[in-house]
Amino acid sequence: MARIRMLRLARSCSAEFALAGVMALSMAVAARAAEAADAVCGNGVCDAGETKQSCPQDCRPLLRLLRERRGGGLRKRAGTSNDRAATRTASSDPLHSLMVDGRERTYRLHLPSGYDPSKRYPLVAVLHGTFGSGEKISQQTHFSDLADREQFLVVYPDALANWSDGRGTSEAEAMKMDDVVFLTALVHHLCAQHAIDPNRVYATGASSGGMMVYRLGCEASGVFAALAPVIANMAEPIAGRCAPSASVALVTINGLEDPLVPFNGGECCRTKRGGGEGGRVVSHEASVGIFAKRNGCGFSAQKEMLPTRVQDGTTVERWTYLSCAEGREVVSYVIHGGGHAWPPNPPRAPRVAGASSQNLDATQVVWAFFKQHRKPQ
Repeated sequence: MARIRMLRLARSCSAEFALAGVMALSMAVAARAAEAADAVCGNGVCDAGETKQSCPQDCRPLLRLLRERRGGGLRKRAGTSNDRAATRTASSDPLHSLMVDGRERTYRLHLPSGYDPSKRYPLVAVLHGTFGSGEKISQQTHFSDLADREQFLVVYPDALANWSDGRGTSEAEAMKMDDVVFLTALVHHLCAQHAIDPNRVYATGASSGGMMVYRLGCEASGVFAALAPVIANMAEPIAGRCAPSASVALVTINGLEDPLVPFNGGECCRTKRGGGEGGRVVSHEASVGIFAKRNGCGFSAQKEMLPTRVQDGTTVERWTYLSCAEGREVVSYVIHGGGHAWPPNPPRAPRVAGASSQNLDATQVVWAFFKQHRKPQ
């Protein structure tokens, strides 16, 4: 039955997807088929079906099915919670699973080189964008390489194609998935299983993953020492009820000319051709302002243009909110000329996503901010 379903889905898709579907009929090459589908549909950042031509709406069920056969999707399963390591992939970080709310959720975990269980390490959760994956965001951000040098753990959770980030337009939300429960359960599980300092737990994410990080800040701020949404604003429905129970340090990175997540808020995550999930977000200032207010910061930010190292048409402006509570800083990096990309990585579809910037390394900026903060005692 699964083969018949896959063939039917493949017929309605582009030639590349049809090939991926046929390839996946052999279990031995299902992983490669899923990767082929990823290459056609999905930049791992935001609303991966940027155009109807490159990722037709009716091809997304095939993509999900391919990923399930690869082992990176969600599967209902009876039984108790477990944390089993699966086979390694090209990412070199093993796939694990955890039962949450009766569903098997998956994630990749990177332990730093020379990991010593007698020590206590920081933990960074990195959330992918719509139709991305934990494996893909690890390859895009290179947090694992940095973790080996700086000595922290990194976890890359997998969403069900997209996160329940609060826009109300995702399949995860239609299925009543609660990713706040999943992600907080995952943090608690990892803290119990590994040598993690619970006062140095952080979360960052790109696009839909960044929106999910904002939601974590609203609904689970007490779990994290600092948060870093990248190329994301807060979902409008979440902003209307966001009330962080604890103050949490925040750093953000946004492209001023982001065509998918508008800097000044409004309809997001749709292309000119009508691709993407849609939904509404509030402005960057409104998103950040909620946390600035909770952290006792002043209303306005001190703005400073940073030196331009590469003449690529972008410049970086740093906004620092003043008078915040000690250890609860709020800082924003605004990339003039920047679009929807994790800098300095080039966007997968620049005509749709806009430009990246060689004047800022998001991974380095995020970690430099994180390592300065821990939860107040």
